[in-house]
Amino acid sequence: MRILVTAAGLAGWAVVVATFKGPGVYTPLAIYAGLFAALLLALDRERLATFRPDARAVAIGIAGALVMIAGSYGSFALASSLFPAVHADVAVDYATTNIGGNWAVVPLLVVVIVAEEVIWREALFDPAHPIRSGALSVALYVAVQIGFGSWVVFALAAVCGVLWTIERAYTKSLVAPILTHGIWNLTVLVAFPLI
Repeated sequence: MRILVTAAGLAGWAVVVATFKGPGVYTPLAIYAGLFAALLLALDRERLATFRPDARAVAIGIAGALVMIAGSYGSFALASSLFPAVHADVAVDYATTNIGGNWAVVPLLVVVIVAEEVIWREALFDPAHPIRSGALSVALYVAVQIGFGSWVVFALAAVCGVLWTIERAYTKSLVAPILTHGIWNLTVLVAFPLI
């Protein structure tokens, strides 16, 4: 049952992303993501245990965010200097989504971030088979981002998906990837955009 719900839910996620464009995506995606994640947790309540914070997971989550933030600014500067089109594409993505400096979307982003971790780093992740399930999780995470129509979002989903899945596998907790994902999103997308 959980596999069918997950498959249908992922297809629905892709439809929401493809249907609602630009800043109009935040509310429907947050509602959809929150309901989808809640349903998955209701079907498998044992997975709630991965939300228990411990000092190690919190430290790894914060450290991961700092590394990702530094890496984002550094790699963007380098990529932009080598390939000026990167700068233009990222500028279009920020303008299209109206996310830079838009603090009104933060509550919606938090819902989506937690839901993404529940779905891709918990429901689709099997600690008994971390490499196989992690690869599938990342591939599906990237696949549902295609609806955004941006190669930058697609590439970021691949890199971020791998990093957050490694955190989940290493800490055996959702706390680290939720912290890294959240801090990175709020810093690079909202508070201090790359452009």
